[in-house]
Amino acid sequence: MQYINNEIGANKNNCASQYKFSDDKTLLFVLLLLAAITSIRAVLFPQLSGEDESLTFLVVKNILESIYELDWKKFIFVIGTDWHPPGRNLLPVPFIALFGDNITALRIPYWLMWISTCFLVSDIAGRLGGRGAAFICGILIVGTGLFNLEIQGLAHGAVTFFGILIIREIILHPPDDLSYAKNKTAFLRGGIWALLGFLFFTSLLPVVGLFHLLWLYPCFKFGNKIQKLKKFLILNIPFFIFYIGYYLIFIGVPIWLIEFNGISILNSIMPGFIPENWELQPIGQYHQYLTRINGTELNISSLKVNLATITWSFAPFLGPIIVILGMIGQILYAPRILILTLPYFLIFSFYITGNTGQHFQSWFIWILPFASQIILCTLKKSEKIGYFIGLPV
Repeated sequence: MQYINNEIGANKNNCASQYKFSDDKTLLFVLLLLAAITSIRAVLFPQLSGEDESLTFLVVKNILESIYELDWKKFIFVIGTDWHPPGRNLLPVPFIALFGDNITALRIPYWLMWISTCFLVSDIAGRLGGRGAAFICGILIVGTGLFNLEIQGLAHGAVTFFGILIIREIILHPPDDLSYAKNKTAFLRGGIWALLGFLFFTSLLPVVGLFHLLWLYPCFKFGNKIQKLKKFLILNIPFFIFYIGYYLIFIGVPIWLIEFNGISILNSIMPGFIPENWELQPIGQYHQYLTRINGTELNISSLKVNLATITWSFAPFLGPIIVILGMIGQILYAPRILILTLPYFLIFSFYITGNTGQHFQSWFIWILPFASQIILCTLKKSEKIGYFIGLPV
């Protein structure tokens, strides 16, 4: 099996390059049906899963109340004091407003994201190896119990979705000279996907940073290096301002409030904005930052927990094997994607401790298309299997 002329590699053939997953109506329908069947139970018959989802539900309700009451102070206070980025709290607001205060409404947007993720992952696999790879990858992702954990992780489902969009963007439009309009559009589109994913979970920051750095390398290829670097810096200015501003607001302000007597100063300017009985303890994402810092050390236990999570949610033994195949697939067919995602794997497997399993699941789904290509290359010699999944034999 050979590959298309983009990030995937040097070998090409007509089978992969002519195949378009979006035109394969039969496979699209099968995957849509399976994705819906395997996931609908978590939406129609939901149960609150853990502290994160319970707190998110309460925060969303408070945000909705502040909107109904036109109380902008309460709105800012609720958003600013929550431990997590605002994306996970704001996305379900219209769904709860429309469908009522229930967990089903909270999960609907993430259910839609999961269905979309199944298609995007299969589309990437199809670009790697044609219909056979798309079929294998689609069956792997929709036929597992991963969805239940992803949807209950809320923001993790969004991180998975936007991470796949970033990967697809790089595969379709490998980083190149930003002097050309099509490359500039691809960079801005990928940068926006990265920004939106960051708004759901700031742990995506390593992927965000590496996405931008991947576009820096072409600036030093061939001629006009200064001109290329200038265009790169100009295009990155809005993103740089956004990320700096985000940390100043969501971590800098809580530090000022707690560590530098900011509460009394703020209450003197806007009386009643901070409750009088508010305890002087870390709040908002500053609290989450300290929690993460206190839970960081070089270790191997996180990897063991992550592999156990994958084994439980995916399939005994098959999950760890796919981890290995996925990394090999990235090395062989998409080294840029390996550069993009490997630090995320390393950080949540060997450095951060605690609840790392859901982060690992996001990374696991990102590598599924590449594992599928390795599986395809192994199976394609079988005429029966090849005929069944549409391979030329």
